Amino acid sequence: MRCLAVALACAGCLSGWQALTVHYSYGGNWTGLFCTGALFKAHPAALRSENIYLFQNSFGYDGQLYHYIAHDPFFRRNFSDNIDSPRVRYRRILVPGLAFLLALGQDRAVDAAYVVVVAGFIFLGAYWLSRMAVAQGYSVALGLLFGLVPAVLVSVDRLTVDVALAACCVGFALYARDQSPYKLYAVLAVAGPGAPGRPPPTRRITCTGIGHARTTQIRRSRRREPHRQLAGQPRRVPPERGRITALKRRNTLRHGHPAQPISPQEDETRDYNDVGGIYGTVLPQASRKASPGTRIRR
Repeated sequence: MRCLAVALACAGCLSGWQALTVHYSYGGNWTGLFCTGALFKAHPAALRSENIYLFQNSFGYDGQLYHYIAHDPFFRRNFSDNIDSPRVRYRRILVPGLAFLLALGQDRAVDAAYVVVVAGFIFLGAYWLSRMAVAQGYSVALGLLFGLVPAVLVSVDRLTVDVALAACCVGFALYARDQSPYKLYAVLAVAGPGAPGRPPPTRRITCTGIGHARTTQIRRSRRREPHRQLAGQPRRVPPERGRITALKRRNTLRHGHPAQPISPQEDETRDYNDVGGIYGTVLPQASRKASPGTRIRR
């Protein structure tokens, strides 16, 4: 309950800041949070009824593009013509898509739903950070610090999508520590369409999840080893561990370094780290070679 209270306080404070900004800076027009520039491409004709607040002598900010995506997430209204790089922007569909679903596709409710989705991710990030702080023995109030993360402040002030990835990073760290694989994979699935960066950050997160899954599989197989030995069955060594062990022996013979005595727990930990490192290093390189020239400069 304390974590929920901290998360609610964090989301409430930032939402109050938004309300004050809209009241005193934009004359009560909530579309001012999208930072639509008058020098950028003309906004879609279908949205003229919204009376979008325009920043004169400015090209605006990214929030205006995700505003258009929230109104046309399925390319049915040709709003992509008003976006500078549709292929890049539409990859970050999480926040605009959730706003569209929450508004049931109604244009008059999309803007309010967008603000609610941003506040929801602030609530999630603060809640997960509070739980992480309690698990580490710190005060639950540290969850309020999520509101000071630069990605969160930018999303509150200009309604960008950075807050979604910031919240997913905290959730990933929490569930990786708690060894909750299904919750961890759910966060990874959400982080993909919510990542505001280029593809490599998403690849790193995904590869880390794959390494964690493989490590969990190895742990479970080793827990069953005593039963196999009691039943008279031969001990089964995972292929990754066999290759790693052979590589260690070869390096020892080649360089003449004597084997240092280590405990079984330390040896097991090194094997887990090696397997995670293999998956986290090989897969990004393989995906980069498989799709050359697909990187788009922002």
